[in-house]
Amino acid sequence: MNSIKRYPVNGTFELTVRCNLDCKMCLFRHKDEENPTLRKNELTTSQWIDMARQIADAGCVELLITGGEPMLREDFCEIWEGIYKQGFIIQLYTNATLVNDKIMETLRKYPPHRIGITIYGASNEVYERTCGHKHGFDLAM
Repeated sequence: MNSIKRYPVNGTFELTVRCNLDCKMCLFRHKDEENPTLRKNELTTSQWIDMARQIADAGCVELLITGGEPMLREDFCEIWEGIYKQGFIIQLYTNATLVNDKIMETLRKYPPHRIGITIYGASNEVYERTCGHKHGFDLAM
């Protein structure tokens, strides 16, 4: 038996499977009417922050925050701050269409090490055809 102790150096937290886009190529598409059930099954703010504490205690140093679209969570900023303050090298994956002043203020105060933004086309027309969102390109920009 191998006696080497292993540590979870990095991890991923998918805050929600919900998304504000309806991309034709997405493997995890859900109908809007499923959202109440999906939301009910999501972890709470304190559960996410506590889970981050647990993995930090286990040796994790790098954490990716993603979804679905993580900014759909009304408590996104509270979760982000609570996790950030634990000292992770933190990354964010988003479609960037839900960024607002509160989220920008939070990300400026607690900046991610890296942000991955998924861009689905170079115009609103492409976003509408691909993701079902008339103004997706403008919002992402």
